[in-house]
Amino acid sequence: MLKEYRKAKRDKIWCIRPSSNYNKGKPDMRKRRNNVASVDVTQCSEWLDLLPENSGVHACHGTLSCVEPIQLIELAIGLESSKRPFIWVIRQGYKSDELNKLWRLWVRKWMEEKEKREMEHGVLAIEDNGASYINGHLIPMVDIARLLAERGVIVTVITTPKNAARFSSSINGAIKSGLAIRVEQLGFPAAEVGLPEGCETIDNLPSMELMSRFFAALSLLQQPVERMLAELKPRPSCIIYDRNFTWIVTLASKYHIPKFWFDGKNCFSLLCYHNIITSRVHKCVSQGETFPVPGLPDRIELTPAQVPGFLPTMKEHAEKAMEAEGGADGVIINSFQELETEYCESLGKVKKQNVWCIGPVSLSNKNDFDKARRGNEASITDEDGCLKWLDSWPPSSVIYVCFGSLNRLIPTQLIELGLSLEASRRPFIWVIRGGYKKEEMEKWLKEDGFEDRIKGRGLLIRGWAPQVLILSHPSIGGFLTHCGWNSTLEGICAGVPMITWPLFSEQFMNQKLLIQILKVGVSIGVEVAVQMGEEENFGAMVKKGDIMKAMESLMDGGDEGEDRRKRAKKLAKMARVAVEAGGSSYLNITLLIEYIMQQATSPN
Repeated sequence: MLKEYRKAKRDKIWCIRPSSNYNKGKPDMRKRRNNVASVDVTQCSEWLDLLPENSGVHACHGTLSCVEPIQLIELAIGLESSKRPFIWVIRQGYKSDELNKLWRLWVRKWMEEKEKREMEHGVLAIEDNGASYINGHLIPMVDIARLLAERGVIVTVITTPKNAARFSSSINGAIKSGLAIRVEQLGFPAAEVGLPEGCETIDNLPSMELMSRFFAALSLLQQPVERMLAELKPRPSCIIYDRNFTWIVTLASKYHIPKFWFDGKNCFSLLCYHNIITSRVHKCVSQGETFPVPGLPDRIELTPAQVPGFLPTMKEHAEKAMEAEGGADGVIINSFQELETEYCESLGKVKKQNVWCIGPVSLSNKNDFDKARRGNEASITDEDGCLKWLDSWPPSSVIYVCFGSLNRLIPTQLIELGLSLEASRRPFIWVIRGGYKKEEMEKWLKEDGFEDRIKGRGLLIRGWAPQVLILSHPSIGGFLTHCGWNSTLEGICAGVPMITWPLFSEQFMNQKLLIQILKVGVSIGVEVAVQMGEEENFGAMVKKGDIMKAMESLMDGGDEGEDRRKRAKKLAKMARVAVEAGGSSYLNITLLIEYIMQQATSPN
């Protein structure tokens, strides 16, 4: 091009480099180049430093531009809708009066977001194993980070190496999309307490007898987290933490940072548990005798054997966790108000705290890629093949079976389940957890010929499954679940009725919610919780006949089954509306951020 230009001009031409490079390495010269900047340059640089690399957009039309205000409005709306961080240079002079109207109506909002960013490193520091030690807490907390980042909040996720690897695909995708999320890793002190290397979550423990050592390791994270908090610039405006990390309350109070606990449960089960423990009503009846849970809007009956218990090594820790709840500014709930309105209100009253229902947080994963990568790398190498297999079946015809990451069902019980799925003659996906007694289960699968017999009709997934992706497929007609809250809510979001097979923790309470209040579940008949580490003492509690009866009731239940399916679809629609702009959960996130900013700007 230069050669042709010389020919046309018939003259000498000298290219003398980009002249702006003369100021390279001279910050003061670069600040003053051409004119005095209309912005605090240091403040602008600090704001840019907080953003991920290559994530921001710079919009500038030069000094001679005469872009009409109506075009600038279009540009403003485009920048806002992009949800990407940006710097927009608006020339003064040309039609300034009209531009000032634009400034008042729209740019004021942008400036408020800018000021918010300058005040906070993340309205949030999420402690994930460094404050969340099970997948049931870790996964929704990562979703919460994403939801807050989508609202202009800068988020720091504190975690350990193994856990960072688990959700790296999800977080990296969010960062690449322009969301201001960063991950800080702390070494997990496994060796210091005598744990095998890599045991950074409960589901990785080879034995429940190591639980006390695991909790000892978690307590050793206090000082590293404190050092990290002290070094973060600007300091966090709040901390969202797993309630089991009781020392977070003291730490946050030391630095005058608002703190919110998260427990991965819904308002219904938290209220049930609070009222049972404070009234001690379960101590007045025998293990198999029912009692009404006091102080609830509905009559709910449980037995002492269904109330969440603790391993002896966890009892003291659990009591400290309950005590520490009172020191928090509020609780974050992965639920939505329309699902359990009265229970949300009642929980706030008994806890004397703000209750922020901001879910279902799994709906932050909107496309198939995000759904497939949520939580962990799936154990199936061909996700497209799984979807094509589902495509081959009629709507609402496939049963999905999964018991969560912490289930320790013994092989004899799993075999009973497998034979029931085979006898049902219905298509199914069965997620078999890897790890616990894996060899014994694999031996049966091979020697019995189970896989050959169900080939084509059944799909086995060994390990981690892309659950949200599978449940959202229209061919899924029923979900056999352990009633962990994440799985339960994901089933609700998918509009799928459920077979309830609770194992432990608050799962029997979730079963009551599904069957008695929401009326979208069928019980498989389990009456007693199985204490983790004591599975062998219980044997196969659910027999083939009961399993098949529950499956038939759910999948082909006549008018009652059809009503159940309609209610499930209605709940799914309510869940989607809750997280959309103007919905209850969307509004609660707005109110949560406003509350945090008020606390950050008020005198300590």
